[in-house]
Amino acid sequence: MSDSTINVSGSDQAYAIDAIRLGDGTGDYRQVVCVGDFTNSGITGSVATIAASALHVSSVGEKQNSNTMSYASFALSGAAGSPVDNQELIAAPGANKALLIHGYQTCLGGIGGTSEGVAMLTGGNDTGTNRFYLSQVMAEISVDHSIMLKYPIQIDTNTAVKITTTEIASHTVFAGVVYYTTIPV
Repeated sequence: MSDSTINVSGSDQAYAIDAIRLGDGTGDYRQVVCVGDFTNSGITGSVATIAASALHVSSVGEKQNSNTMSYASFALSGAAGSPVDNQELIAAPGANKALLIHGYQTCLGGIGGTSEGVAMLTGGNDTGTNRFYLSQVMAEISVDHSIMLKYPIQIDTNTAVKITTTEIASHTVFAGVVYYTTIPV
């Protein structure tokens, strides 16, 4: 961009620059950025700035607040500790922080023809209302789930992610990976 003249079509305290027009002011206005309050985003300074005749936009993607996506894996069976009741998988992140669950890959299976069981992933101890994963298996059938959420699930502030499995009959196996980030709240 060789032109250094920028005309602002509209501006206010809530949205700052909402469109610009380059050059002598006779061209079309172009929508560039429309933002609200970034107080808790970890972005410092302006979201969009002009420097050296170029528009610079702060990154607001997956890597926020110096966090990258983390994962926690598990494998539970009769020999390795299943069934379990509210077993911690991801520790509570601390005061003023919460976990965002981005997705999971799981496999729940029965070992014998009479196997039957239930597996749950919860935000904190299982209350029946805080389950973000629930699956049931009967006999030797395997139930596989692999999902990355478009909108992550936010767990309550300073709350751990826990696993609960119930063996109704015989032996079940539950294994998987949970993908998450920690955010300030």
